[in-house]
Amino acid sequence: EKDLIHKLFKVLAVRFQPHPGSYTRMLQIPNRDGIDRAKMAVIELKGNPFPPLIVQRRDTEKTLLNQLLKGYREDKKWAASE
Repeated sequence: EKDLIHKLFKVLAVRFQPHPGSYTRMLQIPNRDGIDRAKMAVIELKGNPFPPLIVQRRDTEKTLLNQLLKGYREDKKWAASE
């Protein structure tokens, strides 16, 4: 644990020195359904070198299914207005 003291003051303090605050963020993760249904969270340091925990959602507006549903809604709306 002695190496953690070095990391705290020599690495992390230097990284967050220019920031006015909010060095961490808390992300809720899915509950443990099979065990005890406990609420779970992860605390993440901002600017960490690891991949983000939250995967960015891809744009699905142009998928075939969504285009068909959009056309159906427009047809239904047009038929209701007649």
